[in-house]
Amino acid sequence: MPAVGGHRATRLQWRLRLRTPLPHVADPCFSIGILARSTGRFPGYDFGFAVLDVGGNSGPPYLVENLGAQAVQFSSGRNRKTAWAFGYPAAGKYTGADLVYCKGPLGTDPLNNKQTYRLGCDMTPGSSGGPWFQGFDETAGTGTVMSLNSYVYSGITAMHGPKFNSDTQAVYTAALGATIDTTPADNNVIVTP
Repeated sequence: MPAVGGHRATRLQWRLRLRTPLPHVADPCFSIGILARSTGRFPGYDFGFAVLDVGGNSGPPYLVENLGAQAVQFSSGRNRKTAWAFGYPAAGKYTGADLVYCKGPLGTDPLNNKQTYRLGCDMTPGSSGGPWFQGFDETAGTGTVMSLNSYVYSGITAMHGPKFNSDTQAVYTAALGATIDTTPADNNVIVTP
């Protein structure tokens, strides 16, 4: 989260300038409350979840109905053969403006005692946090999220991500049960692209 007045922000708020208005949204503004995240430094704990408020609309049902949603899996994927990773890489040949994906055999990181996943992929920094899917249907655009873009090694064309597990599920459940305070506060960051 960005720093504001020397303090870390706990909430962000965006006002969007859209070419095409969103249905049923008079003021396209949404807030994100960073409510649950892992506290470990080990890459296997590189995940966090946020709760969105869409400026007076009816919350999650509104988002799911108008934007869609994906399932999340919290068990080991070692028997999964193929994974798809998505992101907006912003270094090297990438600009950060385009959604990019990699598809390939799912492996584990031998340099991290096989404790995290590995996928052959040339995405660069900027793609961090993008979802990894199993059983992704490229026509429908749906699948089950089972990891995310976390880290790369210099000189190795692969992306690595945490294995979602019961710890991930506990953080996810904490976020699902949380509410967001959308009242203006000094620690809000207002972003207007």
